[in-house]
Amino acid sequence: MKTEFILAAFLACIGIGTQAQEAKENEPKGKAIVQVFGNFHTGFGENNDDRGFELERSYLGYEYKLGNGLTVKGVMDIGKSNDVSDYQRIAYIKNAMVSWKKGNLTLN
Repeated sequence: MKTEFILAAFLACIGIGTQAQEAKENEPKGKAIVQVFGNFHTGFGENNDDRGFELERSYLGYEYKLGNGLTVKGVMDIGKSNDVSDYQRIAYIKNAMVSWKKGNLTLN
């Protein structure tokens, strides 16, 4: 009985060690990029009815490491324009980048 328990504990430890190594190999190579800029304002005195919260601008994107020093990154800029009403937004590509790094050399 005692030997079976020791054998089961040993096998469990091996399984945990193997699982930890697999987790390191399968780590995510990418990350999301999210930045949101907001604005809260309120008026005083005569402008007391002027209150609000606005989302002025957002940056949404993703960066991914391909391996061998190669990285790709894309970021969208979403904001409002003076030409359209407050409820409409305009989006465009802010950054689209490919980067390669080898030693002290970096090419973007």
